Formats: sequence, structure tokens, C-alpha cells
Amino acid sequence: MKLNFVRVMKVAISAVALGICTLLPLSEAEAGGYGNQVGVRARALGGAFRAIADDWTAPVYNPAGLAYVLDNQVGGSAGFFHNRYLYNSNVFLESSSGNEFDIGFTNGVDIPNAHRFDYTPEAGIVLRSPFWGETVFAFTAYQSHDQNIRWNLFNGVPEYSDSTFPGDDFSINLDVVQFQLSAAREFVEDKLSLGLGISLLRGDLNYTMVTLRDNPLDSTLVTSRFSLIPEGTSHEGFGWGVGFKLGALWKPSENLSFGAAFSPKSTITAKGDASFRINLPNDEATHQAEEFFLLAGQDKFYFTNGTVLRTNAEFEAEMVVPASISGGLAFKASDRLTVTLDGEYTLWSQFKGFDFKYTSFDTLNVPGNAPPLVTALAQTNLSEPVEWSDATRVMLGVDYALKSYVNILGGLAFDQSPTSVLSTRPQFIDNGDKVITSLGLAFQLSQWNLSWMSNITFQPDLTVTELTDINRDGHSDNLPGDISGERYVTAVEIAYRF
Repeated sequence: MKLNFVRVMKVAISAVALGICTLLPLSEAEAGGYGNQVGVRARALGGAFRAIADDWTAPVYNPAGLAYVLDNQVGGSAGFFHNRYLYNSNVFLESSSGNEFDIGFTNGVDIPNAHRFDYTPEAGIVLRSPFWGETVFAFTAYQSHDQNIRWNLFNGVPEYSDSTFPGDDFSINLDVVQFQLSAAREFVEDKLSLGLGISLLRGDLNYTMVTLRDNPLDSTLVTSRFSLIPEGTSHEGFGWGVGFKLGALWKPSENLSFGAAFSPKSTITAKGDASFRINLPNDEATHQAEEFFLLAGQDKFYFTNGTVLRTNAEFEAEMVVPASISGGLAFKASDRLTVTLDGEYTLWSQFKGFDFKYTSFDTLNVPGNAPPLVTALAQTNLSEPVEWSDATRVMLGVDYALKSYVNILGGLAFDQSPTSVLSTRPQFIDNGDKVITSLGLAFQLSQWNLSWMSNITFQPDLTVTELTDINRDGHSDNLPGDISGERYVTAVEIAYRF
């Protein structure tokens, strides 16, 4: 096909500009772990799109499908998410006498996450070329992975002078945006195509947490009420990485096709700034002792007078995009009806959480040189480990041509959860295995495609009863309590063929 170079360049520049918009604030993950789907048609089919992959979203699911995109194409879509989760924490500390006492969490109350509508924009352009056997090229900007959730679950430790934290005490905004350049061509005419996508990955990480640290003073000097010290930490950083996607599409007959895709593991090293706030105990009994003034500047002085330590540092942490392998089939049952079936296996065990390493600490907000225990407490590397398992997603889709210009799309997916009750934390809410139902409409108006879809995720309630120290560093890595929630997604798309 002969191309008008100026026209193509104008469309390409517009697509790139729209793609850059995907770096704007994005939203909650749609699949298990923190994976995210793209496009309206694929979403409406429950994700079962790898054996079709014949529009501008093909590079996301199966780059080989680009070989069968008959026209040049530019498109964009946006998914709008509404997540409603409730966390009813049940976190206590058992004293040496066997009694339980409050350690600062809002226990016994349903606490909602920040309810709001979020969105994920994505865009792409597909260009057929006469080179190398009519190779088809595409540039796509999309968000492949995402998690965005915020809580206020911590209301302060009793008998501390100041133990609350401003803002969201548990939150995450993890975004992985891929700028993918893809190419595909047929190797056996109308039978077999292969495709390759190479991506530049931009990872952004905003992460806040409350950690209950062990009081480092000698145990003979610390009452059970002051055995734990709350620390609030906030991280904001980003990094870059490289990703790949391989795809194949085989059509043994006119009505049947098989697709497969593979993406290896990618690692992004996020770097940025961290801030720390440590609320030390306020022990009135020690204050009243006659010799208290003699402790000024010593560890025991700071660990008993209610000091709020503050400092800042630079941090580094790895963000892992796990490997996945997927495949599917599409069967054209009639001139109007196409049925698709896909499966995806994601190696979520490759994601270990975050191990925050800090450098370039600012001076602590205490007079003179801080004593050793205070300094060590403020400059300890923190980790937020998870223990996830590899997980499978099974998807079924139906595409029915109601009229020559309108298609009805439906989908059903089973999404296996990679998490367990032992590693469930407020920043990664995944209540268990999920069932997602989808419905959509696609309109073809001359050279324009307009599409809409909506889905509902059904997921079980989850009860976490045990405190677990996954990495054996002396701190629990989950938060006991009851978790419930529901999720709604609506997406719209517009595409133009030229």
C-alpha cells in the first residue's frame, strides 16, 4: 500500500503525543497481582484476544497479530476504575501476662480505602510497510502494571505524646508504563506470522507505610506499653528498564487460529527520596524521676521524652515485572459468531516486594550529635517483603456481529490470586481468586471504530488471623483483619483506519 508520507507523519506525531499522556497519574490494577489490561475489545472479551490481536492493541497481547491488521490504524482508549474496599483491622500485642493491648490500629471498624474514580489512558499507531515482506510496525504506549490504593488505618499508640501520622499511613501508587515498538510479518501467507516487541519501561513508585519497630533500649528499662515504636516512612521515586514480548499466530484453517506470547522478567531500579518520622515513647514515670535531667542527650532521654524524630534520605528499590507466558485460540463458528479462549501463566513468585536501601541521610532533628541507638533506629534499611505464588488466568470471549456495523462482545475470566493470607498487606489488596464478567459494544462507522465495555469483578472476603514475619527481621509483614471489596471497570475507545 502506498503511503502519503506527510499524512502518516502527522498521525504518528499525534499518536506519540497521546501516548506520552500515559505518564499521568493512573489507577488500580485490574488483574491478579498488579497486572493491567489494555483496550476495549480485549477487555470485553475477558482478555481472550491473543489468537485475534488484529487492532492497534495487538502489541500488548500478541505482536504477531499485527501482520493481519489490514489498514494503517491509530487508536486510543481509557479504562475508568472504581474500587471499594473495606479493611477491619485486628492487630493487638500480647503482654507477658497474656493480656492483649492496643498498639494503635483502628480495630473493629470498617475503614474504607480512598474512594475515587481513576483511569488508565493508552494509545497506539499501526503502519503497514512494503519492506521485508510487508512488515507491519507499531508504536504503543500503555500501562502494563499498576497498583494504587490508600488507607488511614493507624490512629496512634496510647500513652505516646504524638503517635499519629498525617496523610495516608498505608498507600501505594505503582505504575509501569511501556513504550513499545513492535514489528510483525507473515512467514507463511495467511497461515503463520511472528512478531517482536521491544519496550522502554518507566516505573514510578510512591509508597508509604507504618512500621512498628522494637524498642532498642534494654528490656529492663522498657514497660510493655513502650516495647514498640511506630515509624512512618514515605517514598517517591522512579526508574527505567527494558522489556520484550514475542508472539506467534497460526491459522490452520479459515475459521480457526492459535496465538501465543511470551514476556521475560524485567527489573526496574527505582530511585528517589524518602522521609522518616519516628514517634518515640513519652514515659511520664521516667520524667518524674529526680535524675531524669541528667539523661539529657543520652539514648534513654530520647526514648522516654516523646521526641518525634525526623530525617530524609535517598532510597533505591527494585520493581519487578514478572515473566508471563500465554496462549489462546479463536474459532469462527459462523459468519457472525467468534468464540475465543485464552490462558495466561504469570510468574508472580519473581516479585518479592520491596527492599528499601537508604543513603545520604539528612541530619536528625536533635541537638548536637544523636546518640548511637537513636541514630541506628533512624537509619535502618526497611523491607516490605511479600511471598507470592505463580498464578493462572483463564479467559473466555464471545464476539457476535449483530449488524454489519455493530458487534456485541462478552467475556468471562477466572483470575487466580498469587497472594496468601500470610503475605497480604494493605498496599496489595487481593482477596483471593476472582471471577470477572464483561460486556461491550463495538461500532464501525466508515473509517472509525467506537467501542465501550464494562465489567464487574466478583471476589471473596478475606480474613487474616496471623502475624507473619516473612523475612525474619523481627517485624510482622502482614496486617491481620477482615478485608472485603468490589471493583467496577468501564472503558471507552476510538480508532481510525487510514
